Amino acid sequence: MLTFDIKSTFAGGNPYIPIDLEASRKQGKKVYDWENAYDERYAPYFRLDFRIGVKQNGTKISQEWGLDLQNVTNHQNVFMQDYDGKQGSLYTVYQQGFMPMMLYRIRF
Repeated sequence: MLTFDIKSTFAGGNPYIPIDLEASRKQGKKVYDWENAYDERYAPYFRLDFRIGVKQNGTKISQEWGLDLQNVTNHQNVFMQDYDGKQGSLYTVYQQGFMPMMLYRIRF
C-alpha cells in the first residue's frame, strides 16, 4: 500500500515577556519588561509537513517505510528572543527549519 500524508499547522504567535534592552545593557544581564508582559506576540506559527510511505501487511507482521519531510517550506518560526551580554543586543532563536527524516517501522 502506498501512502501520502500532508499536515499543515497555522497558529497565532505565542505571547511573550519583552526584554528591556536599555536596562539589560546597564546591568549586563537580561532584564525583563514586566510592565508589558504578554502584551506582544511573536509572528504566527506556520508549518507544512509531507510524508510518502509504503506499507506491507503480512500474516504476522507489517512493515512500513517512509520519507517524512518536516517544515517543507522552511518557514522560520520564532522560538524565543534572548539577550547577548557580550554584544549588548537582542537575538532571535528560531525553531527547526526543513528536516527530512527516513522511517522504518515493524509491527508484530
